[in-house]
Amino acid sequence: MEIQKIKVANNTSLIELMHDIERGKIKIPPFQRKFVWSRSKVIKLLDSIYHEFPIGSFFFWQISQKDALSFRDIAELELPKPEKFDEIDFILDGQQRITSLYVAIRGKKIEIQKIKGKKNRPTDYGKISFDLIQECFVLKRKKITSNTHIIPLCEILGDNHLKINNDLTTDEQKTNFARCHNIFHYYPLPLIKVRDTKLEDAIEIFERINQGGQKLSIFDLVVASTWNQDFDLRIKYEDFEKKIKETGFGKINPELVLYATSLIINGYCRQQYLLKIKKEEISQKWSKIENALELAIDYLRNNLGVKIFDFVPYPSMISLLAYLFYNISGHHLDSRQSEYVNKWFWSYSLGERYSTSRDTAMEEDKKKIFDPILNGKEPNIKISIDLDVEKLKSMRMSNKSAIRNIFLCLLAKKEPKHFKNNSYIPLDYSFCSDFNNKEKHHIFSRSYLKKIGVNGKKINSLLNFCFIPAELNKEISAKKPSEYFFSFRKGNEENFDEILSSHLIPSGKFIENDDFDEFLNERGQLILEEFQRLIGSKINQTLGSDKNKAIDLTEDKLRSFIDISLSKEYGSNYWKNSIPGDIQETIKERLDNYLKKNPAIDPADLTNADKLCQCDVMDYCKIIIINWKIFEDKFKSKSEIQVKFNNFKEFRNAVKHNKPIDSILRKEGEAAIEWLNKILR
Repeated sequence: MEIQKIKVANNTSLIELMHDIERGKIKIPPFQRKFVWSRSKVIKLLDSIYHEFPIGSFFFWQISQKDALSFRDIAELELPKPEKFDEIDFILDGQQRITSLYVAIRGKKIEIQKIKGKKNRPTDYGKISFDLIQECFVLKRKKITSNTHIIPLCEILGDNHLKINNDLTTDEQKTNFARCHNIFHYYPLPLIKVRDTKLEDAIEIFERINQGGQKLSIFDLVVASTWNQDFDLRIKYEDFEKKIKETGFGKINPELVLYATSLIINGYCRQQYLLKIKKEEISQKWSKIENALELAIDYLRNNLGVKIFDFVPYPSMISLLAYLFYNISGHHLDSRQSEYVNKWFWSYSLGERYSTSRDTAMEEDKKKIFDPILNGKEPNIKISIDLDVEKLKSMRMSNKSAIRNIFLCLLAKKEPKHFKNNSYIPLDYSFCSDFNNKEKHHIFSRSYLKKIGVNGKKINSLLNFCFIPAELNKEISAKKPSEYFFSFRKGNEENFDEILSSHLIPSGKFIENDDFDEFLNERGQLILEEFQRLIGSKINQTLGSDKNKAIDLTEDKLRSFIDISLSKEYGSNYWKNSIPGDIQETIKERLDNYLKKNPAIDPADLTNADKLCQCDVMDYCKIIIINWKIFEDKFKSKSEIQVKFNNFKEFRNAVKHNKPIDSILRKEGEAAIEWLNKILR
């Protein structure tokens, strides 16, 4: 005959449950650090029982006594050594209620919260008493001999209860004493017991039964299942969380630590794998896991604009990065690996990859992205991104989303500067954590927009946000952008366009005209282009962070490509045969001036590559066209090459000489750089 897996018992009394705890028949694991409620909360629970109100059901998992030994009891309860039983009831839900009732009924003194370095005075639950006149529970703070009608609950239910009852002075007190004793002695508790199942199956049953109730977290269960005398995951997590918080990153959640741990130990992170984390493995590997998590957080902060935890698009990204840092040689990324990680971060945040089926998505991405990176292969980073200007305009700062957070990361990565003094704005925790304050950080101020009738949702558009220090926000107050931008530009004319660029704020007539709608359109387009750059090629990513560097890298590639191609065709003495005469003369003059300034250099040591370094952008174009038979396969069209090189030249000169760059010049220049890098790849 098959034994029923789920049993519902409604005839277990409260006192029977207390006896079972003391006999070791019921195990109370330390799922929560605060394993017992405050006295005021316990009093409310006791009042509910006295009035015979239901206090909810309790969910037990029946396991063998041998298996139960892997879960510790709470030492503070000072339970006696357990008797021998074939099966033990392991509490999955109701622990705090049961523990709180136990300490009140047995009159225990418990240290609720331990503070390092400070002597703690235990909380005396034996002072929770019943007022026989008012018929309610109170906290008896002093020994008052005259108020004999206030009796501690532990005495009402203790072995000496008959003598105490006999000593009472009125029949009313005796009646209420007996009523209280009987209610608590025989109060029935609904118990749901599940047996012959694995822990993960028991949890699933509990969650189905507990629809609408407060669920036991997976972290609580893993804490209990991995505990031993030398390792407590909750304490390890709390110490780690404190360390990270002290760096200014903010409070992290425990689940991301679990996911990282399971990916590292098991290779998977769905719930069934979290519950398979072995105590021996996690205790042995914890220090390396903790270090990998720190490296992941540092990388996000230093390279991707995730200044605080609230900025991270998905906490699961920290877990995946920790898996990478745990396993990668030297625990650091080279330039190619960084390129892959950065593209994954921006692409998968914009594609909202981990919004649904998170655990499965993480496992898939570990396999197709992070394992290839670890094996020196190119990962498959592809995702559909549904984002346009209208969607950006409709998003609000107050609405949590991956898109909002990746937008904040983008702004932080640009290293925004102070509008007035051109200094970098310190993006520390105190500043960044205030990002959602509706009174701050608006480019078009709330006061001004309200005055001209713009509705609140539009005012708080994502695209109207930038990082503005408090004192600057006060100065801006209700001013129009045309007013305060004019004022700030007047005091900082040379750097103001660069300052606006650091905030991804476009310049144009819409600012001068205070045209809010046009501003949102233009900024939305600029933000989109910046995102597209970050998820594109490496040169596009470099353009987003350092235009000078992108230009220099492109010129280096171009010179090297021309030098190698001409050497291959004409040999090492190609200079006189393949370089146009006018360019040769110009380069000779430049080299003569260069050698005069650097007399230690021997002219005989100069290579063709050194000579090419003296060329202008359009010189390269002319060299390529003159030698078209060599370069035609790569560049295809003479007319296109002239347009692209001219756009590159104009953009290069503007950047190198710190000249104003309008949107057309920027788009054409960056497109030329992207075009050249594709050809020279």
